[in-house]
Amino acid sequence: MSSSLEYLFLKVNKAPFSEVIKTAPEVTGCYLMFVESTLVYVGRTTDQNLKVRLSQHYNRTLEEAKSYSERMIATHKESIKVSFKTVEDTEEIIETEKKWIAEHDPEWNRREG
Repeated sequence: MSSSLEYLFLKVNKAPFSEVIKTAPEVTGCYLMFVESTLVYVGRTTDQNLKVRLSQHYNRTLEEAKSYSERMIATHKESIKVSFKTVEDTEEIIETEKKWIAEHDPEWNRREG
């Protein structure tokens, strides 16, 4: 599947954050976060499974958030929709995340400064 088609598939097949953490698989991969229809964050997990990583994001309070992206996720978690791609190969996970960030420049992935 081409990168553009893969992105469109993931954008269409997103679900509310609170639902995704209940059903996310216990495998590694990359994930996309949307507010309304705008991609705002791309993330990955190589050492934990998607269920654990997404739950960490969802359960983190604003007071616990340290980075810009953590603060944004904590602030907007009720309006976030999530989609993910399961990937087992660590190099492919890292490359997929880099590719999606480079192609879509999500706001919450930009560094503070």
